[in-house]
Amino acid sequence: MNHTPSYDFSVTVGHHRDTVTVAPAGDLDLATAPLVADHLEALAADGEVAHLVLDLGDVTFFDSTGVALLLGCWRRAEREGWELRIVETPPYVWRVLDLCDLLDVLRLR
Repeated sequence: MNHTPSYDFSVTVGHHRDTVTVAPAGDLDLATAPLVADHLEALAADGEVAHLVLDLGDVTFFDSTGVALLLGCWRRAEREGWELRIVETPPYVWRVLDLCDLLDVLRLR
């Protein structure tokens, strides 16, 4: 599935040994979350995921669609037995996840 956001957004994917880092940059919302999901799906389908790091340091906006994306990723990691780490979480993302009572579930760093 190909999704085209209406503004600047990018997803960088990096590999280092058995760790894959996915770093979205820009607003993580209804228009862009599917782009991140597509990258995650491709990595999982290729069997490349043992340790996944989601780097949210360049996310400029985060809404309920981002919450759903993180929860879906967490569920898949639990189901398929790979490690998920969420890092460089901006304060406003932290606050949204705190309001949703998800800080302990997602184990943010």
